[in-house]
Amino acid sequence: MSRFFRVAILVITLLGFLTWPTSRFSIGMVLPEVQNSFSIGESEAGMLLSMLMLSSSIIMALIGWIVGRVGIQRTYILGLGVLSVGLFLIASATSFALLVFSMLVTGIGVGIMIPTVYTIFGEYLPKRRALMLAIPNSVFGLGGLIGPWLTGNLLGIFEWTMPFLMFAVFSSIMTVMSVIFFGGRKTSRVVRNTSQGGYRRVLGSKNVFAIYVSMFLSNMAFVNLATWTPTFLRVFQGFSAVEAGIAFGLFSFAGIVGSISLGIYSDKINKRRIIVFITGLVSSVFSYLVYNMSHDFILFVMLLMFFGFSMYSYWNLLIAMGQESVGPEHIGTVTGLVQNAGVIGGIIGPPLVGLLIEQIGMNQAMVAGVSIPILLYSLTILLWK
Repeated sequence: MSRFFRVAILVITLLGFLTWPTSRFSIGMVLPEVQNSFSIGESEAGMLLSMLMLSSSIIMALIGWIVGRVGIQRTYILGLGVLSVGLFLIASATSFALLVFSMLVTGIGVGIMIPTVYTIFGEYLPKRRALMLAIPNSVFGLGGLIGPWLTGNLLGIFEWTMPFLMFAVFSSIMTVMSVIFFGGRKTSRVVRNTSQGGYRRVLGSKNVFAIYVSMFLSNMAFVNLATWTPTFLRVFQGFSAVEAGIAFGLFSFAGIVGSISLGIYSDKINKRRIIVFITGLVSSVFSYLVYNMSHDFILFVMLLMFFGFSMYSYWNLLIAMGQESVGPEHIGTVTGLVQNAGVIGGIIGPPLVGLLIEQIGMNQAMVAGVSIPILLYSLTILLWK
């Protein structure tokens, strides 16, 4: 395979992948409108993300089997196509039940697509694994920058469904481009076929288990953050939709910088455990300050950006550590396993925080759902050797 074709695969893969974070972060932005439209409370609103994560978790358990039969590139196309359908369904939902169903369909597409993207990048340059995994993680951050900003501006003009219609159209275009460009080709050596080796065998490793628990805790915190922080900004801090979109977008922008720089630094010094431990502690402190201090817009955004810089790299660093804990034949298996742990955390977190908001208030609920899990994750990673 030519170098041009290999690079083109990465670029097209990233463009399609961008659809997921832009829509994901926009869900948090529109929760107040969704609650008003369907007359639901915080716990039901949190359940929407849980349904998405639930279907993602189920399909991720089958990803090795799917890749082994149709190839990594075709599996990616399948996931992107299902994601497109799910986004169209979200944009056309006329009841809460249909919206929940739309989230389930969207989650299936996400669950197929995410492991394939990170496997492709993790195997492209194994000696620079943390940096390569930081690339899709940075694209995820780019979606976190574009999605809230775009949605915040559109909410002042259109219904809350308009952003998802736009994302669905873009996702469909990228699906067609992917089919045209490499949908008919066989799986190449960009990644290995890693359908062998069960989850149970891989999870028996102490190192993999430590990564699994760490990803569960850290992604629970991140999903809670992404789901409820826009509501916190708009309802409790009094920010407009545009201001909330800008604030959360800058959080993601700082995350992009942190993800890449910390990925490069961890490859250079090969001390990933220490980096994850320190950034986890710092993130827990900044998250506490974000949710418990009353400050003006500029100071709040500054704290949020420091939080994003220290927090965002958890995904690529943990996946890199997981991939380094097993042999080449289990790279795909451990990637899916570790990501599945994060998805399970994302299932539990949002409705739990929603219930806590109703019982103890927004500030305390966010500390319980974000700050404390981040602190526990930073301590758990010390078990990795």
